[in-house]
Amino acid sequence: MVLMVENEKRLTENVFILNNWCITNGLNVNINKSKIMHCRNPSVPRTECNFTIVCGSNTFGKDCAQTCSCVVTNTDSCNNVDGSCTCKTGWKGTTCSVDVDECTVTPYICNTTSYSECNNLNGTHECNCVTGYQKIADGSCQECGSANYGDSCSQACTCIVANTMDCNNVNGSCTCKNEWKGANCDMDINECDDATTCDGIPYSTCQNSVGSYDCVCNAGYQKNSSNLCDNINECGSISLNNCTENASCFDTDGSFDCVCDSGYTGQGDVNCTVSVPTTTYTPVSGELKVEVILTINVTPHDEINNENSAYYQELFNATFIVLTNYYSNSAATKDNFIKIVVYRISKGSLVVNHAVIMNSTSTTGQNQIAAATHNLVNGGATVTIGFVTAGATNAVIYAPGGNATVTTSTTICGIFNSLNTCPTGQDCSIDGNGVPYCAPIESTVSVPTTTYTPVSATVTTSTTICDAFNTLHTCPTGQECSIDGNGVPYCA
Repeated sequence: MVLMVENEKRLTENVFILNNWCITNGLNVNINKSKIMHCRNPSVPRTECNFTIVCGSNTFGKDCAQTCSCVVTNTDSCNNVDGSCTCKTGWKGTTCSVDVDECTVTPYICNTTSYSECNNLNGTHECNCVTGYQKIADGSCQECGSANYGDSCSQACTCIVANTMDCNNVNGSCTCKNEWKGANCDMDINECDDATTCDGIPYSTCQNSVGSYDCVCNAGYQKNSSNLCDNINECGSISLNNCTENASCFDTDGSFDCVCDSGYTGQGDVNCTVSVPTTTYTPVSGELKVEVILTINVTPHDEINNENSAYYQELFNATFIVLTNYYSNSAATKDNFIKIVVYRISKGSLVVNHAVIMNSTSTTGQNQIAAATHNLVNGGATVTIGFVTAGATNAVIYAPGGNATVTTSTTICGIFNSLNTCPTGQDCSIDGNGVPYCAPIESTVSVPTTTYTPVSATVTTSTTICDAFNTLHTCPTGQECSIDGNGVPYCA
């Protein structure tokens, strides 16, 4: 082969091209037999020179006799003189066999995208989304949706969706709603196992249900708009209580009591029959006894069925003192009052079976007691027992002259007429202390019945004062309407 070139530079270039072609095609150049005729200008004598060739990519040294030690795939070039390796990006070492860990060398290399992390590879690296995120079309990292988790959001959450607040985007763990538990939120929590669950709603009981619970109001209570339990007033509707005739309903927290009215005995929700006070006092000479069953509007805070209990005795004594003070200071009874005798007390509200002892020289003792009792029942007076001041709701009076029931609708004369019969020509009257008595009936004066028919006049904006006057009056002959200094018309 003869290369025809015009100078040494072109010679070197062509030799390099030839050498590479030979290597590519598996051929070797025999340096010792290669000769080059270097053509110069015609004026220059022809010269014969040795053929100089550049080593291939995997050889170096004299006559390119040595083989490069570089890892070819990791190397950009092998120096043809000394065999040193120029490594590709991502590799290092004398033979380009050592990987460059870009994630360590440049820790912030993946910081251009949030939730991204560097993953080293042989000779390079890649920026991947951290666990719990996945790459989207614009190359940014997006958090896994509620149904997936893990690397690139490749794992499906196993949580029961309806019972779960959150599936962890990293490890898939389930955060259950308050009413559920278990790895997959598939186990109902019985909130009622905690005795304090419904403590915030007094008078309620915890009732568990699947995935929830309810604080159900106890019997006798109902939910209000604030989700609290209010007492039901069973006494406010006849359909809510079973109190019998002659019994009164008394509302209590969560229930009610049926108590026979004063003057009746029995079981208030079964049958109440007329009762007579148990007399435990016999009056002596000069004393008048009037027995009263009085219902005071005070509710004992404890049971008083046992007359020997400390609370019964305490309330009994307090009631005795209060009623003694009342009768001895009432305008109706104070002048003839001697004492009271309390037979017993019972519940509903506070029923006091007692006798009032009056001076028998007075013929109006029972009427005075009637007046004092009427005042208590109808708001004219109150008593204070413990820390409660109240009147009475009803009473029954047993007197020598008869019996009388006192309610808020009973008049004092109605009570009087049940206990007394006035002589002919007399009727109930009431003195200055409110005590009823028999008084003569006042005669009636006859008054003539008038039959005068009035006249009228219509007054408008066009009516004169004399027009109106003439409609209402007729002046005597020779007189007519005139008006005085006050604007009043008259005949003149």
